Amino acid sequence: MTNALIISSGKGGTGKTTTSVNLGVAMAQMGMEVLLVDAALPTPDVGLHLGLPFRLKTLNHVLSGDSDVTDAIYIHDSGLEVLPASIHLGTFTDFDPEELAGVMGEVKDYYDWVLIDCAAGLGNEVVKSIQSADKMLLVTNPELPAVADSFKAVQVANEVSTEHVGTIVTRTGRFSEELTNDEITAVMGDTAGVITRIPEDRNVPRAIASSEPIVNKYPYSPAAMGYKMLAAKITGRKFVDDRSVWDRVKCAIRGY
Repeated sequence: MTNALIISSGKGGTGKTTTSVNLGVAMAQMGMEVLLVDAALPTPDVGLHLGLPFRLKTLNHVLSGDSDVTDAIYIHDSGLEVLPASIHLGTFTDFDPEELAGVMGEVKDYYDWVLIDCAAGLGNEVVKSIQSADKMLLVTNPELPAVADSFKAVQVANEVSTEHVGTIVTRTGRFSEELTNDEITAVMGDTAGVITRIPEDRNVPRAIASSEPIVNKYPYSPAAMGYKMLAAKITGRKFVDDRSVWDRVKCAIRGY
């Protein structure tokens, strides 16, 4: 049975798209069939993270009836399949939940996982995207404003009967006053709780600048290892640390 998992956040800048991309690539590296859908139609970034060409058929064309969904799916070098959204304003269109759910219905039987990267915030598009998924994974930062906004996303998921399976806390370890897992869970009243914390990593912006997922570009950096462990946890598989002795020496030299 395919799992349709939406990656959401209560506000922008939390690392939602970075998480979506690297979680998808890590799952694909584990041998699973994974489709990543960029449903952040107002501000689509998945294609930029993966270095996809700009002039492609996209989800926008599928929703407007100008393309079949199979013509808008691309295979990344990592093995991850991607249904991108268009960065061109002229192709932006609003959509009903039935339309996105219809696209999911066309493709989900062909994959083990369908990941949906939705827009930041809690606008109408986000509510519709959350409604189209079976489960929601929340991405936040260890600061009170980000966590408070994330609580609203959990409320939306509850209202549209999308199961919230847990929270990812990114960019951790930057300051001593950051919220703990227990404090984050208490603020959100979140029964699913915090699944993992992804550490602040100088290699993340470097990977984004090169349009490569960090799990490919810097596979043994702290954030990359965190995303690979997350993929194992989400899919119920055992995480295997495949670093050689030399890899471990290089990590120690680099400070991780």
